[in-house]
Amino acid sequence: SASYNGSASSDATSWEGQSWGATYAVGSNYGIVWQDIVWVDAIGVAGNPIECSQGVSNWFASLPGVDGVLGLSYAYNDSERPEPQQTWITYILPLLSCRYPKVPSSQMIDSIAPVFTVSLVRNGIGIIDFGFIDQKKYIGNIVYTPITIIPGGGAFWAFNWTGFAIGSDKFNRTNIHPSCWLSH
Repeated sequence: SASYNGSASSDATSWEGQSWGATYAVGSNYGIVWQDIVWVDAIGVAGNPIECSQGVSNWFASLPGVDGVLGLSYAYNDSERPEPQQTWITYILPLLSCRYPKVPSSQMIDSIAPVFTVSLVRNGIGIIDFGFIDQKKYIGNIVYTPITIIPGGGAFWAFNWTGFAIGSDKFNRTNIHPSCWLSH
């Protein structure tokens, strides 16, 4: 797998004095910060902070095929110092409410709010779609609920729920506030 090398990019600048560090259940990572254009599919963000690891936990280093982490969390409790920064997703959220140019119109929705979806594949490679919902990747109706930030809980996407069901199983009324955390 490839690693980011800011000195190989004509658009990158090293951000002197800026650093980052994050502690996860599986270890800690830390390093320096560059600014560059970050492209994911057809969406580019100029001046995006790129946190380059100088110290990586063994767990992250041992992941096959992984060469980085894309920030999809809110910028709440950002780990960059001395100037906390936005994540890539917070830069592009305003762009996602527009129609995504590379997607056939039959797969798009017009939304008042920006959207992104995640298709998880057990023991396989998942897909993240930005700016649209692919109607071939779900069955039934989509129900929306507001997301919330958990004070002191990091930069997680969280929502309140009254229960859940999977497939034809009975609805389990479990009231947990806030629950389901989606981490970056």
